[in-house]
Amino acid sequence: MGRSFPGRLRPPLFCLIIAFTVPAIRAQLDLGSQDVPQSEIDGYMDPFYRLIATGIGSGRFTPRLPAGQDPALGWDLGFQAGLVPLPDRRPFQSTRLSALPVFRGRAGARFAGVGVMARGLVWNDPRLGDLATFGGGVSYGRAVPAAPVPVDATLMAGWDRLVFSSTYTYKYRGSALGLFDQDIPADYTLDERVLGGGLMLSTRAGAWIPYLQGWFEWTSGRFSYLYLDPRDSKNHEVVSKPGFPGARGSAGVLWHGFHVEADFRSYPSLEAGWSWIR
Repeated sequence: MGRSFPGRLRPPLFCLIIAFTVPAIRAQLDLGSQDVPQSEIDGYMDPFYRLIATGIGSGRFTPRLPAGQDPALGWDLGFQAGLVPLPDRRPFQSTRLSALPVFRGRAGARFAGVGVMARGLVWNDPRLGDLATFGGGVSYGRAVPAAPVPVDATLMAGWDRLVFSSTYTYKYRGSALGLFDQDIPADYTLDERVLGGGLMLSTRAGAWIPYLQGWFEWTSGRFSYLYLDPRDSKNHEVVSKPGFPGARGSAGVLWHGFHVEADFRSYPSLEAGWSWIR
């Protein structure tokens, strides 16, 4: 008999549409029935939630410039790019991609130790869908008094959001006893948010400014898959609403506006960028 729920749900790797090329996505979930337990749906989607949270929450802040170079009132404008390697385990084994790319523009301002920043990207690709990712944050940093080496400590708070939507046609393959071959329209939407607070410690060696960061984050969101069931010609919806904590640790270095940062938050990731700092 034909399945009452489209047999292969293909949750896209949502941020991949910001890459310069868009390979086919192979990660699939065979739900097999309209009565799939919610725990099974949430359990399958959980690695995707964590992968996206790792990418969109990275690289919020870099250190202040060395004393004498950092004006009381300043600003910066630039871009950042990141990669989250896909692990070689379910549900990523059959993907044609090796990493999830993230690319965003960013801008910031600072005054008397207080910094604010905003970043984001809007993307449309008719092959996959529409994506917007944006976020912001605030920080406050001061030099640590009486430290044996120059050390700055910075308190940070940040928020990031990703919104994705896509219209997808599922190629249903039924049997002669159930449904014959049909193309069934379906819609995906994802709204994921990452809220975090953390501490950064940085030091200086000439123009080089190495730093360490530690974050505690909360991820929440909603994934929805809306499809037309050919057996009753009605729309049905699969929904997953995540909510889970996570810790992020990172290490990086800033040099003349360029920075490179490696971090771990559910998955390892690498982030780099450049800002015009004034």
